[in-house]
Amino acid sequence: MGLFKKGVMDMNRIKIKFNFNVWSTVSFFIVFIIILPNFEIILKLITPANENWKHITQFMLKIYILDSIKLVIAVVFFSGITGFIQTFLRNNAGIKVNQKFFNIMNVCYKIKMQQVAT
Repeated sequence: MGLFKKGVMDMNRIKIKFNFNVWSTVSFFIVFIIILPNFEIILKLITPANENWKHITQFMLKIYILDSIKLVIAVVFFSGITGFIQTFLRNNAGIKVNQKFFNIMNVCYKIKMQQVAT
């Protein structure tokens, strides 16, 4: 049995269907446009440093790195607190959560898996 059979690849019993339609093409181009500036940054790493970069490293880079670390720590802290409070209220205070969204996602997943299996 070959690796490819009728547009379906079988890897460790996981079937991945290859669909190239308008949505996948548009998504690819949007992701490409978003990632394109990163290629510019990588190319600039090869070139020699100019006076702007020297100014940034001398005066501003340390502040930017410290502010970024502070921002990451604050986001992790407040996300953790929010998650802990929600979990505590749900488990200990008997607050019921509407599961309708998750049930809809489950149904959509099951339908998609049935389509892949056929």
